[in-house]
Amino acid sequence: MANARGGLLVYGVSDQIDLVGVNLAAADKKQMLSAVRNGIQPYISGVDFIDLPAPGGKGPDVLVVDVPPSEMAPHFQYGWEQKDKDRVTFNAPYRINDDAFYMTEHQVARAYRERFARQNAAEAHLKAYLAETTEVVLNESEGSPAWLVIAARLARPVPRMAPTPTRLEAKDVLLKAVKTAARVKDAFAGPAVLSDVLNLIHRLDVCGQFLGERRSAL
Repeated sequence: MANARGGLLVYGVSDQIDLVGVNLAAADKKQMLSAVRNGIQPYISGVDFIDLPAPGGKGPDVLVVDVPPSEMAPHFQYGWEQKDKDRVTFNAPYRINDDAFYMTEHQVARAYRERFARQNAAEAHLKAYLAETTEVVLNESEGSPAWLVIAARLARPVPRMAPTPTRLEAKDVLLKAVKTAARVKDAFAGPAVLSDVLNLIHRLDVCGQFLGERRSAL
C-alpha cells in the first residue's frame, strides 16, 4: 500500500465481509510496528492505528491501520519462500484494489527517479525559503536580535479515519501552543514581536469569550 496510493487495513472483518471483531486490548501494536520495521526497507513512517470500539460496548470492536502513500517508495519486503528449500525473498509489492502485484525492474527504476525528484524539489524549496528569510531578517532587524518563525505543513493528508476535532479541542491545542510560546519568549531577550502576537491571541480569545457569553445571554 505504501508503494501505491496508501490504504486501510481493517482487522475485525472477515473475507466474507462479516463483522467479526477483534480484541482491542490484546492487539499488540508495538509488535506490528516491529514487523514493519524489521521486514520492510526503507522503514514506512506515518502508520496510524485507530481503535474503533463498538458504541456503548455492545458489538464487535474493529482495529484500523492507516498506511499512507510513502514519499520514500519503493519499499522492499524481506521474507522466506518455500521452494525446494527455504530461500530469502526480496521484492517490492504494491496493491491495486484487492490484488497484490510485484514491481518489475522498470517500475522500481521509475519509483527511485520519482523519489529523488521529490527530494531535489524539497531541497530547492528549502534553499529558496532560507534565502528569502535571510534577506528579510537582515533588512529589517538592523543589528537587533530577530525571531525566526517556521510553519510546517503536512507531508501527507490527515488520516482518513481521524475524527474532526471539536471547537473545545482546537482551543485547547491553541492555548497549549500559546503557553509554549510564552515559555520560549521568557528564555530570550529580544524584540517584542512575539509579545505582540501573544497579546493579539489573548485579545481574540477574550473577544471570543465575550461574544460567546453575549450569544448565550441572547
